[in-house]
Amino acid sequence: MRFILCVLASLWLPVAIAGCSTSDPDTNDAGTDGGDDASTDTDTDTDTDSDTDSDTDLVCTGETYDGDFEIATAEDLAEIAGFEEITGTLEISCSDCADIDMLGCLETVGFNLYIIDNDVLENLDGLEAVTSTITGNLAVRNNDFLTDMSGLNGITEIANQLWITVNGSMNNCQATDFYDALTSCGGVCIEGNLPDTCDDDLTDC
Repeated sequence: MRFILCVLASLWLPVAIAGCSTSDPDTNDAGTDGGDDASTDTDTDTDTDSDTDSDTDLVCTGETYDGDFEIATAEDLAEIAGFEEITGTLEISCSDCADIDMLGCLETVGFNLYIIDNDVLENLDGLEAVTSTITGNLAVRNNDFLTDMSGLNGITEIANQLWITVNGSMNNCQATDFYDALTSCGGVCIEGNLPDTCDDDLTDC
């Protein structure tokens, strides 16, 4: 009888062991999602916005331009930037110059100064340093958008003729005030500017 029980026990034990799962708990799902979300979003936003706003400051070179010079384009303006003297006539007739700030180093214009037929020029800032006598003529004419000519206030003498005519956006008082401040002038023609309270009769045209 004992023998029979032993035999039965030896048959049942392997079956019972087989029924038990021997595989380790799901160690695979070890969530190795170690948050290594290399969202090392090293947003080192090196926004080195090297917006080195190369606001290239005007450098006065002390140079003299020998002869007449015409500024007809922005390139011409850049070419003469930094010069301190033009020995002949300076003519500014620029189709694409909204300002002439790059003339800020200019101190002497040797003969005539003509500012005529400028399509978009709004003021004469950049000519403040011109304090020499204009030994020829000074003309400010046909500048449709010009509203301010105070950049010329350093000029006190004009040997020949002054024309300030047909500047449709500039009050006539600016023209007459400029003329009144001169210590000498060979002749004057002021007409066709924006009408206001000042006389429009200063004409020797």
